Amino acid sequence: MRSLTYARLVPDNRLWVRQSYDRAGRLTGLSVSWSGFAGRLLDVRGSFDARGRLVKESGFRARGVTTPLRSYLRAVPKGVTC
Repeated sequence: MRSLTYARLVPDNRLWVRQSYDRAGRLTGLSVSWSGFAGRLLDVRGSFDARGRLVKESGFRARGVTTPLRSYLRAVPKGVTC
């Protein structure tokens, strides 16, 4: 299994995302942790099937945080293989 991790860190806002892939390069999981000035906003894990569809989501979402998990995905950099 391979993973891609990225983060956006500013003094009062932290976003951390980890994308997991199988050996064939297919997305298998996504973990998102987001906290802001008001505290924890999002701490969610998602599992994806072979077609890239979200199968299961678990974790914490603050009220009003309804952004789909897929919106946190980033493209794998060119030249990187799984």
